[in-house]
Amino acid sequence: MSLDVLTAIWRAPPCKAGDLLCLLAIADNADDFGYAWPSVSLIAKKAAMSERGAQKCIKKLVEMGLITVESGGGRNKTNAYQITTNGIGPNAEHQNPEQNSPNTVHPLRAINPEQSDINPEQSDTKPRTPVHPNRKEPSKEPSVNKKTAKTILSEVVGEETADAFLEMRTKIKKPMTEYAAQLMAKKLVQMSDPKVAMERSILNSWQDVYPPNKQTNNAVDAAMQEVFGNA
Repeated sequence: MSLDVLTAIWRAPPCKAGDLLCLLAIADNADDFGYAWPSVSLIAKKAAMSERGAQKCIKKLVEMGLITVESGGGRNKTNAYQITTNGIGPNAEHQNPEQNSPNTVHPLRAINPEQSDINPEQSDTKPRTPVHPNRKEPSKEPSVNKKTAKTILSEVVGEETADAFLEMRTKIKKPMTEYAAQLMAKKLVQMSDPKVAMERSILNSWQDVYPPNKQTNNAVDAAMQEVFGNA
């Protein structure tokens, strides 16, 4: 919704009654350049009238030159509307001469002269779909190399142990995120033997890692010796 478009229409209404309500309903969904894709049912709901009544008002708005309509040119195959009055859109001319903007450039128009309201040569745009001047193309720059949870943990305990721990976390339905791996790596480097601490967690299916506890881990040490050996 563009407050600038709504304000421009409220300041000098170019039509009356139901026609004005429909125009405001379209403007309520428009961007700063007067483009909108509301369904007829939504326009009718906002204008407090039937869909048939809304369709009649839309037809009159087109005849008055206040809007243009591209059938099926909007999102989800709704109609695409372009408000063309009160200094909005590419053509601010219509049948009421008092509403025509005397300015060749309106504050709502794009500041960048290279921008245009519709780019018919946009190769990656589907037919019948208007291209906005403020449309931003997705960045094609390669993303910065992002470390995975496995890479982060492998730097501390080795790839084999990290792999086994992540596999265990997946089996207990607690998969580890990259951020969680970073926090665990910080915790591990503070321990005397990070690899042993993680192997304890693998053996006991612990979600976290814990520093060795001499009073309670004798049995765990024995089991680890049997499973992992002297590696």
